[in-house]
Amino acid sequence: MGTVNGTLALFCAVCTLVLVFGLQYQQRIRHTKDGGIFHWMLLASFFALLFDGIGWLCFDEKPVAFRLFGTISMLAVSVLLAIYSDYVMSLLKLNSLLQRRIKQINYALCGFLALLWVLNAIRPFFYDFQTLKFFHPFGTVLVVICTAVVFFDTLFLICINRQKVGKEQFIIMAGLPVLPVISYLPNLWSSQLHLLFPMIFFVLLANYVRLFNLQYSSLSTQRERLHSMQIRSTTERMKPHYIYNVLTSIYYLCETDPAVAQQAVGAFSDYLRSVLEDLDAGGLIPFRRELQTIKSYLSLEKMRFGDRFRVSFQIEADRFLLPPFSVQPVVENAVKHGVENSDLVGEIRIESFETPSHFVVVVSDNCGGFDVEQLRQDKGSFGLRYIQQILSMTVNGKIVIESEVGVGTSVTIRIPKEEVAFLQPGS
Repeated sequence: MGTVNGTLALFCAVCTLVLVFGLQYQQRIRHTKDGGIFHWMLLASFFALLFDGIGWLCFDEKPVAFRLFGTISMLAVSVLLAIYSDYVMSLLKLNSLLQRRIKQINYALCGFLALLWVLNAIRPFFYDFQTLKFFHPFGTVLVVICTAVVFFDTLFLICINRQKVGKEQFIIMAGLPVLPVISYLPNLWSSQLHLLFPMIFFVLLANYVRLFNLQYSSLSTQRERLHSMQIRSTTERMKPHYIYNVLTSIYYLCETDPAVAQQAVGAFSDYLRSVLEDLDAGGLIPFRRELQTIKSYLSLEKMRFGDRFRVSFQIEADRFLLPPFSVQPVVENAVKHGVENSDLVGEIRIESFETPSHFVVVVSDNCGGFDVEQLRQDKGSFGLRYIQQILSMTVNGKIVIESEVGVGTSVTIRIPKEEVAFLQPGS
């Protein structure tokens, strides 16, 4: 029976390791708080299964090794219990004083449980690794009580907050303490097939599948929101008053400077083509393409404002992808809220570079600045809110706005390299 138990445990350990690597490559799950804690749960389960499997294979010929590996496996289970308690608190978003006390009590009980197994390994006083039976009532009761309290106070929190998580998630979360306990109860009286660790793996696998289903549903919802936001963003770019202003400027240029008017028509045509093509793209675009849209837009604004502002580019990195219209609205804000409202000659600077972990785009100006806190409270400001949401949804990017009244504004966009593809030279 030792060979059967060992083989089964090692098989589950390999499967758990596959889940660990699978979660490692799912950055959007891995980088959430819940996903990070679940990652540690998988690692603790892997070590519990690994040492349990190795111990069972040593059962017949090396009883000392069986005791050692069995104890290490139970220590991993103690760690798993503590992480499980933290995982439930995180999922349920519980942070009251009572709930924090419950988590602290669970940590203390898990630590005490680990200490009991270490002492038992030195000198068995409640569990016999030869007969595979609990033999001392007091020691057995201590182990059962510590385990039961951690399981059932956590289960109690799950039950009273079940409406927060939904039926499917409630069943899986409640199954993690219930099913392993049920599978282990027969081992209190029999030393045959041990199903505790395989049952833990089964419940963790169910939770793994649940996480991916949630991620898939979230991505579907985000795609719908993204498409809606892209349509609205395009509408913002194509507002009649803006088109009217451009066409009026071109109309007067046709009389005063036909050559410039011709250039303006070409720039306006390029701008409209970029807007429509980026909407149809439905995904990420090369930063170079975003730069083309920005330059077309700025050439039109230069036609309107003449020498009232200057633009400089310092592009050190452009071989990466980003959402369409994630930089152009920032430049548009610098012109609309800076140049239009300033009597000074505006300086707009657009730069891009890369760090070991991020691609960075910075748009800065010297056009007066504004109160950033007031911007956060302005629910009617669609442009920057669009950028913040679309960067977060598509490439896990972030935007940082720094502004000082009377000085100027700097907007920094940071995109993690692990979230976007690198373009080959010439692409």
